[in-house]
Amino acid sequence: VISIKVFGEEDLSLETALNQKGNISYPLLGELKLSGFSVSQTEKQITRGLKDGYLRDPKVTVTVLEYRQLFVNGEVKKPGGYAFKPGMTVNKAITLGGGFKETASPDEIYIIRDSDESATEKKVRLYRFVGPGDIIIVKKYKQFFMSGAVKSPGNYKYILDLTVRKAISMAGGFSEFGSPSWSKIYVIRGKDKTEKKIRVYLKSRVKPGDSITVKESLF
Repeated sequence: VISIKVFGEEDLSLETALNQKGNISYPLLGELKLSGFSVSQTEKQITRGLKDGYLRDPKVTVTVLEYRQLFVNGEVKKPGGYAFKPGMTVNKAITLGGGFKETASPDEIYIIRDSDESATEKKVRLYRFVGPGDIIIVKKYKQFFMSGAVKSPGNYKYILDLTVRKAISMAGGFSEFGSPSWSKIYVIRGKDKTEKKIRVYLKSRVKPGDSITVKESLF
């Protein structure tokens, strides 16, 4: 929603909302395309139009009264639309959305820019600025799974550059039936038809979604 004021011309001063295409209907000038324009560019466009046969020296002032909402979705406590303010960052937007849920991954935040017609998700950091109409998506953290001869089998949060050794450590280490020397360690990787069982070692890399099984040692 914008306010347009022309000094000394009440009939040309108004408050109006941009339509879905970013256009407004303005007296004398008809439909004006403002999408992607700054406030100063909008002032210049209206000034030029009014100078062209209507006013000798129009004094035009444009003010933004209300911005389009931005949207925060995914693993936040209160997903939805929120009022945009200039200078807002991804971090501030997430705060408006109630902050991260326990299942959120702060390293997996994406944005769909309002100006992007392809609606492509792009990864962003917390300090990046956002714009009106943008959609912020916080992804759920990635997991891996531990079973077999470890002290605390279960699901664990995946971290970058995770090795089998580190994964076993996160699961409390080997149980009394496991041994770094004698245990055989396997990973189930992939889904459905692509799923396969792989023999791995302590230095092997773990991928998100891997299911790691430590077989009991023979001795």
